[in-house]
Amino acid sequence: MKLRFFPASIMFISSYFPLTLIFVIQNFNKDSCCYFNHPKIVFSIVTFEICACVLSVLFLHAKTDGETVAVLNSKNSSLELINYTIPYIISFFTIDFNDTKQLVCFCVFMLLMFLLTYKSSALFVNPLFLIFGYRLHEIEYKSTTSGKIYNKRFLVKTKYCMDDIETFKYSEVSDSVYVVSEIISRK
Repeated sequence: MKLRFFPASIMFISSYFPLTLIFVIQNFNKDSCCYFNHPKIVFSIVTFEICACVLSVLFLHAKTDGETVAVLNSKNSSLELINYTIPYIISFFTIDFNDTKQLVCFCVFMLLMFLLTYKSSALFVNPLFLIFGYRLHEIEYKSTTSGKIYNKRFLVKTKYCMDDIETFKYSEVSDSVYVVSEIISRK
């Protein structure tokens, strides 16, 4: 099951919440009546981003439990966050909300970023998930029902090191990423 367009777009938008904060700071003006040069745009974008963040976390918990599996090997993949640095670098070139051409160019750029991220199944390399305690791991595991060995990507939220986890249950988020829903046993 490929992640549907709506949840994928919401997860993509939520991943740029820190970028939104940078734009808000850039738009700050203490001499303005509402402290921002464009208060309606700022408040609309921040509200939209907060809703996207909440929905993204809810999407991770909306799936049913899968089978119990035994961990054979694990590799942390959260370091792939470097992919998100390009739009953050762009944020330091001030975008003028009065300049329609700049706004359209930025929107086209972000649309292209979304399409590349969506098509490459990289939506789960998301700084928001890292902030909420999720880590992306490449896990080799053995199915406890079939005995087959698999290698898949998992979002893991645990206070334990993955090397200390022996078995867990998982939920399917998309055809390429799963969420560890319950730690069954530790080593």
